[in-house]
Amino acid sequence: MFRRISRRAMLFGPALLALTLVAQPAFAATVTKTEGKVGPYQFNDQESGPRGANCDYETHMTNNKYVLDDISVRAPFVHARDTGSGNQSQKVGWWYKIQQDKEFDGTFKTVYTSSVQKKTATESNIAGFTRRTWTAPETITLSNFRVKVFIVWYKPGTTTVEQGRVVANIDWYHVKGGGNDTVRNNTCYSSNVDF
Repeated sequence: MFRRISRRAMLFGPALLALTLVAQPAFAATVTKTEGKVGPYQFNDQESGPRGANCDYETHMTNNKYVLDDISVRAPFVHARDTGSGNQSQKVGWWYKIQQDKEFDGTFKTVYTSSVQKKTATESNIAGFTRRTWTAPETITLSNFRVKVFIVWYKPGTTTVEQGRVVANIDWYHVKGGGNDTVRNNTCYSSNVDF
């Protein structure tokens, strides 16, 4: 009896482990809220790998500083929920907010909200989301900026009735532009002398 169980575990163990890992979300970004029924998802947001967003700075200096030009946000990987047999399909969406901290006290206010990008996802294929970019205003005050990402799963057959939602803050920012490329944790800065 024990031998049969062991053989089954050896045969099915790796497959079950793989299914378990696929069903679990990857928390590279800091998830701040999960509501309702959500499917598998992943944020590509790592310190030493793909970062969740790029802080792109001007290549010329203004008042001896490189000024923030834009923030481009990497799209999340989102699958449909597993609700039964077969390869389930449903509409999913994502959008982001740019939030600003003018006082450097950790209090952020939303200064931009993107439109919602909606695509069809299945259990086996992620939605075909694309990277999106916010352009900073020409006159920018000294501030920290962060990106908050939203993912939503819509009731099958609809594009507006939400089943579940995930909200997360991007942790890692790839700093690119006038100075040396580097990495920042938690925010983009409005301008800097060097990186």
